[in-house]
Parts: sequence; C-alpha cells; structure tokens
Amino acid sequence: MGAEWIVGSELREAYCVSLVRGRSAAGVVEALGGAGVVELRSLHRLVRAAEQVPFRTGKTYRATGMAFVAVAERDGWAVVVEPNGFLFTQAEVYRPLSAGTRVVTVYFSEHSAPLFLLVENGVVQLRMDPSVPESREGADPDAHAEALAALGFRDGETSDGQHRERAFALAERLTGVGLSQEFLTRTTFHCAAVPDPHHDTYADDDARQRLAEYAATNEPAPEQETETDWWDGLVVTDDRLRATGPAGAELARLDLPLLEALSRANDATLHDVAQWARERVFADAGLLGKSGIGAALDHLRRGEPVPAGLRRKVSRRILPLPDAPVLDADGRLDLASRQHLAMDLVLRPPDPDPLTAACDAIAATEGTPALAALRHAFPGLAG
Repeated sequence: MGAEWIVGSELREAYCVSLVRGRSAAGVVEALGGAGVVELRSLHRLVRAAEQVPFRTGKTYRATGMAFVAVAERDGWAVVVEPNGFLFTQAEVYRPLSAGTRVVTVYFSEHSAPLFLLVENGVVQLRMDPSVPESREGADPDAHAEALAALGFRDGETSDGQHRERAFALAERLTGVGLSQEFLTRTTFHCAAVPDPHHDTYADDDARQRLAEYAATNEPAPEQETETDWWDGLVVTDDRLRATGPAGAELARLDLPLLEALSRANDATLHDVAQWARERVFADAGLLGKSGIGAALDHLRRGEPVPAGLRRKVSRRILPLPDAPVLDADGRLDLASRQHLAMDLVLRPPDPDPLTAACDAIAATEGTPALAALRHAFPGLAG
C-alpha cells in the first residue's frame, strides 16, 4: 500500500495528519490563530516540539489550552502534522478550513478509536473508523466504495491490523498526495502553538515561549530516521519480552516487574489474565452484560476471532464516536471513546502467543489502577 512507514515512525503511538487543498502553510497557521511561528526540520524534531506546547510532565500534561501544529506544502496541498494531537478531528477546526475546498484527516491514538475524515465545504462526506469500515457515515459515505474495496477495506471482516496503512493509502487516493518517512524527515515545517477550541482559557505566551526555546536548541535533525525501537530506553534484553511489541513495552514502562512475572506464568494463567483484562475493559465501558458481549468474550477466551455477525451485533451497542476524545471530570476518557477501545478488542483476533495476548488486553485497560487490581486478582504474580 506504500504507507507501511507509519507503523515504525515516531508518530506511531498517536497522531493526526491532515491535508488541506489549495492552502499555503502560512495561511493554515494564520487561520488556526497561530503566532510565533518557528521552522523545524525532521519528524524527530516535530515530535519533541509538540511536547513543549501542553507542558508534558511524564505521562501527563498540564493543559495550556494550546495545541501544536506543523504545516508544510506538497503538490498544492497543505500537510498538517499533529504528533499526539487531534485538533483536526474537531468540527470547529475542519469546517472553516474546508470552506470552498477539501480536508482529509487521518487520526490514530492507542487510547481511542482511529478516525478517517473527508470534509468538503464544511460538510463531512465520509467519517469512519478505518478498523471498522462498516462504521462509515456522512453526507455521501459510499461515494468512494470502489477505492475502499481496492485498498482492502472489507465490511464485516476481522481487522488484520493494517487499517493505519490503509487510511493513509485512502488519503493518497483522495488527494493525490503521497506521504512518506523521507518527506516528513527532510521537509522544513512551519510550526506554531494554536488555540484549542475545546478550552476556554489559554496560556499562549507560555506555550509559544517554550516552543521558541526548543526551536533555538542545537539538537541535531537526523538526516535519516529509521524505525524507532518500542523498547528504546528500557533495559530489556529478553527476546520473549521484546516480542510482545508495543503493548509489552508500555507495560514495562509502567511496571516491569509485573511484565517479568507474567513471562514466568504458565499459559493457563496468561489466558486468565487476558480475559480478566478484557472483562475489565468492557465493564469500564459500560458494556459488560449487554447482549452479544458475553458471546464475544467467549470467542476471545478460546483464542478465536469474533465472527463478523457477532461483531456487527456488538458494534450496535456502542455510542457514536465523538468528534474528539474528551476527558471526564475524573480524568478518564469519555464513555464513547472507552466503548470504541473495547470494540477494538472484539475486532482483533487474540495473538497466538499467550504472553502477547495478555499484554494486548492489559494495554486496553485504564493503566496504573488496573495494574494494582490485577496484582490483587492474581496474587501469584509476585514481582
């Protein structure tokens, strides 16, 4: 498909990439209310710069009410990159920017459902979760059915995990603009902190000062960026642990002794842990006990893909995905986003390796509180 680069890039965990036809980079930044523009080159620098705007502290953010955008031009389109952002999933942003033109957005986050958007003159023509192509909606959701089929989007089929690549391939079909690791690495982007319409107050001066200070640093821009190691910064050499991929790496960062304890557990225990985590995810999403959920969990318990008919039945139980993820007062994702995360477990067949399957299920839970509950539920996992 030509978009395999995204899986190994520094954007892989969370990104929003948008294309706006006929707009200049400066024009997009201005339309978004950006000021204090700095120029940065290389995806590595963009990812690091994005961390300056919301004031990152560990895994949490102190909100400034500002969002980071990096904009460049390619083949008559403005390319907008938001590492760990979601500005262009918001109607307050894409409606005015699509006036008289077309906006295409590809959004992904490990903590909410993916999204593909096609907007023309303020009207959403196509909106879908790329991992669930039958979820598509909009003013004309089937206008590009032929392109969807040609790229491998199949209604009612179990996701094969390549929906991110397909989403970028679809964006290229609709815009004629192909993105690549080389383009993102070698292009100079216009970068700015811009107001997030979901916030009422803005610490714009602070955010822009931090961005300017970062841009002034002498951190080198790599001439060629290679696939990033999920385990970068972790002292983990065990091949079995590293084979668990991004979910295992995330668990290692939160609780390495627990991951090591899981690696010593027998397969039966790992199956039980995976099922415990799945049930917790569905309970947190308010879905446990609803029609079809128990049957879906039974298939997952047996290591089987959930049949297409049952997946469709379950998908009818979940709330529509919001324009953008929203945090509840207690800091959790909104209910609809939690339900779509639960749905992702239904769409993906369990990994045949019991340890990886357990890590995948744990990664869908709410993090540290779930890990404490997991240790309590399985006291034999001494770490």
